[in-house]
Amino acid sequence: MSASNTEAEDGAKELGAEFFESQSVECPDAITYPFYFIESFAPGAEGELIVGIEQDMNRTLHGPERGEYLDLYDVAWGVTRELKADNPALKKVTAKLPNGDRYGTTIRGEDRRVSNVDGLL
Repeated sequence: MSASNTEAEDGAKELGAEFFESQSVECPDAITYPFYFIESFAPGAEGELIVGIEQDMNRTLHGPERGEYLDLYDVAWGVTRELKADNPALKKVTAKLPNGDRYGTTIRGEDRRVSNVDGLL
């Protein structure tokens, strides 16, 4: 990950490194679908983490549903699931394509997946 100039950017990059560590990988190329499309981690509004997604994911997107794309929601949900226990300040994760018009957002305490199999959020 590239060097950053602000505390918020450093914090976002630390969360990204923590996510990769939780996946037992050393780089995004070793992660399975849909997480291998992760390109970057950046700060958003207070308590929000923005997960940048490669434009190539656009070819596989399902949706939109309620304005969001299901695959991007799955990325945001997976990142939230892995990071929320050790990062109580993390309230929201948004995964989005570079132009920002296609996204998926999770909010701590909400799980909008249809199955809600394990109720992690």
